[in-house]
Amino acid sequence: MNVDTRRTSGRKGLTLVELTVALAIAGMLAAATLRLTGRLARRSSLLDSGRREACLTDGLRRVLACDVLNAESFCITRDALSFRTHAALSSGGPAGGLASEPAEVVYRVVQVGGAGWLVRGQRMQDGRQAAELVCRGAAGISLDAGDSKTQAGRWRPMPDRVGVAVRMAGADGKTGREMSFAYRLR
Repeated sequence: MNVDTRRTSGRKGLTLVELTVALAIAGMLAAATLRLTGRLARRSSLLDSGRREACLTDGLRRVLACDVLNAESFCITRDALSFRTHAALSSGGPAGGLASEPAEVVYRVVQVGGAGWLVRGQRMQDGRQAAELVCRGAAGISLDAGDSKTQAGRWRPMPDRVGVAVRMAGADGKTGREMSFAYRLR
């Protein structure tokens, strides 16, 4: 018959060594979990910025397309791009419909709250005006009419093909990438 000669103190619980080992293992698991969570959050943030970028590009493309495709003429100045086009304003009726009227639409970059914004302004023939912020982070806008005869400050008829480029400011505040849109009018 084997008899255990070790003494039992009647104490229940963990020794200091066992407790230290358990805390060390828990700490390593927590650190690994935080690292993984941080990586996932960064990836999610990158995906969200990609979605925002796609949304921004599509929205800007639609706004420009409405003005460019309906334009009769354009004018380029040092700080703006203008179109004589048909612009939509709310008719103010109970149905809330839109009325398309001849207007001059001007795109320019304006500093708002420390950031460059592409602003779209429109002036109707009867003097009514409206403006909207179109794109945050813009540094400039230009138009390629397909020839070198484009003179600043002079109205010209719209050509068959037009390219519009919006220069975006980089992280350092200087010009970064460029979003280009091509339109075929006829």
